[in-house]
Amino acid sequence: MKTIDIFVSKLDKDGLPRRCGMRSLEAIFNDLVEKLQNKSLISNLHFTFNKKQMNLSDVTAATFLCYCSYGPNGGIFLDIDLKTDKFNLNFATGKTSNDDYLSYIHMNRIAAECAVLLNNDGKDIKVGNRVYTTPMSNTPLTLAELRYEFAFCNEEKAKMLTDLEMAERINGDLCNCCGEGEFDLLPLNSEDVIEGQKRYMKCRKCGCWSHL
Repeated sequence: MKTIDIFVSKLDKDGLPRRCGMRSLEAIFNDLVEKLQNKSLISNLHFTFNKKQMNLSDVTAATFLCYCSYGPNGGIFLDIDLKTDKFNLNFATGKTSNDDYLSYIHMNRIAAECAVLLNNDGKDIKVGNRVYTTPMSNTPLTLAELRYEFAFCNEEKAKMLTDLEMAERINGDLCNCCGEGEFDLLPLNSEDVIEGQKRYMKCRKCGCWSHL
């Protein structure tokens, strides 16, 4: 998962990259919206950008704080505040008219996704372990496909998850391969899957069992 570039960098006299200010806030916002739309996370969210003009050329540190709250007149708000070494401001606000429990959980998952995308300055969050749908498959599942499988192929439940959650769930020492396992998923009609209600999988390399 490629995160969003926040800073502008140039090489110094020693050939090392040095920050020389932030990118346009509107460009950062547009990148965020595009990534969230590609993940089908904000179809029911009214998302607006604070167009306040700021001097970004001398900013060298920035943190985006993403949090949710219930509105005084209903609905759920997602606020993204930007704190830098030069100024603080509200970067963007999202609102949904729904205010039920599941909508609140979903909004917090969007907030978590935003926090990762905005606070890693272009880093690529990679999945070490690889998961395949069948032993014959040579193409590992993407994070979006992993969400779908984890939700027992229920599209609505899969939408309640984020790529970040799946990356955290699938990374790490799930077997004896030190985070480089290659797993085959048991099918949904497997007795073990039905009984345990977990997407069990077996590593091709070491034979260990784990689950999504």
